[in-house]
Amino acid sequence: MTNTNALKKALEFLKLEKPFIIDGLSIDSKSNILEVTGWSQFQHLENITITIATQELQSVKEQFEALVQESSELVEFMQNKAIEYYLHFDDYGKASVEIGREINNVKIFASFIK
Repeated sequence: MTNTNALKKALEFLKLEKPFIIDGLSIDSKSNILEVTGWSQFQHLENITITIATQELQSVKEQFEALVQESSELVEFMQNKAIEYYLHFDDYGKASVEIGREINNVKIFASFIK
């Protein structure tokens, strides 16, 4: 369960179109789009397959949906916004590489994911 104060703070940032990290997810609001980014649990990029990336992207969605259930204000804020989900690989803080995304129920994965 997420702290109610953290959710309220996240909502304040999102209304200003500034990203906020909560429960390991980065959430960013841009006009009519809400971008939700999570990171792979794998430490080596070459170990991530399409199957793994699909499962992890689904986990990002489920984690965000659970977060939304905790805040009626967040539900209201999301009205008329498209939600885009992203899965990134964190290279030990050096870079964040996009592994895949889901937009309008269509999943797209980076060409190096097999």
